[in-house]
Amino acid sequence: MESESSIDHQRLYDNEEHSGRRWFNSHTIKTAWISYGLLVLLYVLIMALFIITFSGADGSSKDLVTSHEMNAFRKKVHNLSSNIDDLHLEVNRKTCEMGWKQFGDSCYYLTKFKTSWAKTRTSCIGKGADLAVITSSSEQFFLSTFSEASLSKRYWIGLNDIDEEDEWEWIDGTDYETSYQYWKKGEPNNNDDEDCAHLWTFGEWNDVPCDYKAYGICEKKR
Repeated sequence: MESESSIDHQRLYDNEEHSGRRWFNSHTIKTAWISYGLLVLLYVLIMALFIITFSGADGSSKDLVTSHEMNAFRKKVHNLSSNIDDLHLEVNRKTCEMGWKQFGDSCYYLTKFKTSWAKTRTSCIGKGADLAVITSSSEQFFLSTFSEASLSKRYWIGLNDIDEEDEWEWIDGTDYETSYQYWKKGEPNNNDDEDCAHLWTFGEWNDVPCDYKAYGICEKKR
């Protein structure tokens, strides 16, 4: 049974994390909308300048502006409009929660305790995620920084050959044979029923028994 002090400590941690997440989300949204508003204002000013430039006070067309200049001006207005639309979409996209690291379309979380592969995966699922599935060299490079930052830490990923020996599978169904691989030299070697993979020093993959105690990298889509 947990002591009263440990429960109070956990509550304090949860409150701090919740407050940090709320500040992060509100600050990010506020900054994005300020940028969006400035672009809208700039768009309005350009449109006003467009009207003043190409129309006289009496509404007559000015002959001093060439057709080429008009087309170039219209193109700039169109590009600005596209930028505004892109920013609008970006504002509405979900951002990663406090404590998660963003890369591409995914958010990643480093578990706090060393446990077996199965327990780590259960922990990830409880967070609405799963163990990380690595599908590209760029994602591998990003995730390898976690193990490089602390050479003593190992991180479970969502790769195993539990069902059938030497038949490695990604937990999301990604085809192992045709997808990206980054095994440590000489691995996987399946010593002592090594059926689960984790990130070794410098991010290389290594197979170890699934009851080995390691941290984990959870991944979920934004």
